[in-house]
Amino acid sequence: MTTREEWLRYHTFKEYDFGVEERVWRTLYEGGDDDTKHKPVDPNKEPERHANRTMHRAATLLSQLVEHLHKQGTISDDDLDEWLFNMTRRA
Repeated sequence: MTTREEWLRYHTFKEYDFGVEERVWRTLYEGGDDDTKHKPVDPNKEPERHANRTMHRAATLLSQLVEHLHKQGTISDDDLDEWLFNMTRRA
């Protein structure tokens, strides 16, 4: 069984000297998703699978960030309603 630290080091580029932005971007776009080996999805060979996985990861990360900021009181209920209203109205 892989430990949390091993997983972070191996699948989220923790062992590299990246800044937060680059580490998050690389994890969203390139990070492995198998607990035994790093298996990035090649966007040239599997473009649809790569795009779907990247969108899912981005949506998951963004929703967790918004929830965290909302719980901290940084984002109000009104802010959240406004963002979601604008997002769905312009989609």
